[in-house]
Amino acid sequence: MRKTVILTGLLLACSRPATPPPVPALAPATRASSAPLAHAEAATTAVAGVVEPAAAPTSLAAPASYGSGHFAEFATLDEMGNLWRGNWLIQSSAGGPKQVWSVDGLRLQVADKEKTESRKFELQSPCSLQITTQGSSGGVAMIVPFGFDGDVAYVGLGASGLRRGNAALVCAGGYVFRFKDGQCHALSPDPAQPGQWQAVSANCAWLRQGGQEVFDVQLPGEPPGPHLQLSTVGSRGLMSEDMRAHPASRVGSLAEGRAKLSIP
Repeated sequence: MRKTVILTGLLLACSRPATPPPVPALAPATRASSAPLAHAEAATTAVAGVVEPAAAPTSLAAPASYGSGHFAEFATLDEMGNLWRGNWLIQSSAGGPKQVWSVDGLRLQVADKEKTESRKFELQSPCSLQITTQGSSGGVAMIVPFGFDGDVAYVGLGASGLRRGNAALVCAGGYVFRFKDGQCHALSPDPAQPGQWQAVSANCAWLRQGGQEVFDVQLPGEPPGPHLQLSTVGSRGLMSEDMRAHPASRVGSLAEGRAKLSIP
C-alpha cells in the first residue's frame, strides 16, 4: 500500500493527503484593493474534457504521472525532465540540513553527510514532482512543488508555476491551477480512477497591485482557503516569495555536492 502526502518542508510530510478531496465550485473572487488585469490573450481551444462543474468534480483523461493533455502547452515532460537531469544542492525549506539530489530519469539519489538513499522521481506536472520512498510496508510518496529560473531550480515551500501570455499554470496546496481564457480550474489526480484528473472551479486571476502584475490563487476548501500571490520570474516563470527563498544549485557530481554540505 502506498501513502501519498504533500511536502511542507524539504522531504518532510504533513498530514494532508496529496490528492485533495472533492470540493464544491467556488464563486469568482472579489478583491476591493486589487483591480483585475484586462486580458488581451487571443481565444484558444480549451483542453478537451475540462468543463465548468456545477458542484461535483469532473474527471479528465490524462496520464497517471504527467497530465500532458492539460500541461503540454506550458512545458512537455521531456522539457522538464531534461531541466532536472543532473546533480543538485538542495536547501531545506524547513531550516534543516541541506541535501544533494542526483536525478537520472525516474531514479533519484538523495544524500546527506552520512548516507545516500534511492527513491523514485516522477514529474506530476510542469511545477510539481512526486518522490516515492519504498519501505517494508509499502511506498510513501510526497508531492513537491518546484520552479525554474534559467538553470536555477527552486524547491520546497510556496507556490510556483509557468505562464504563457495570460494563461497560467500554478502548483499550490496539492492542486495544479490552470487559468485560461478567463477561467480557473483546480486539477488533482482522481484517487478513484488512476490516470484521470478531476477539476473543480476555482479562484485565480491576474491582478495589478502597487503597479505590479501578480497572479493570485485562492486554495479551494470549505471555507475557502488563503490567497497566494506569485510574481513573474524570468521570461515565463511564476513564484511566490517563499518559493524564491529556496534556490537549488547545480553541482558536478553527488560527491561534490556532499562535500559542500559541510559548508555553512
